[in-house]
Amino acid sequence: MQDEAIRSTSEQFGSRIFVDAARIFALSSGVRAVNTSARLHEAGPAIGMHGDDIVAVDAAFSHVLRLRLRQQVAAGPAAETGNGVALANLNEVDMAILRVALRQARRLQQRLKLNYGL
Repeated sequence: MQDEAIRSTSEQFGSRIFVDAARIFALSSGVRAVNTSARLHEAGPAIGMHGDDIVAVDAAFSHVLRLRLRQQVAAGPAAETGNGVALANLNEVDMAILRVALRQARRLQQRLKLNYGL
């Protein structure tokens, strides 16, 4: 059951919540950075995030990207893998880290709600 929730969440959002939240934070704080990691690091303090939280969110985003890219490379250039992550292909460690990454995504959503009343 828990794996089903992870599958649903990772298919629905994946890296998208990290990218969108970083864009919103950057726009609201006047940051001109153009990539997600830089946006998080530059805008994070301005929107009330602590340094450790910023590093954790950036690491979670990087892990989600790494899983997706590793799957795309393994499938080869002709495959149509999309941007999702096939959970059946993940080992136990990657699955555990993905769970933590999705918790970080949830915290970003909570930060958006807190800061912008969404």
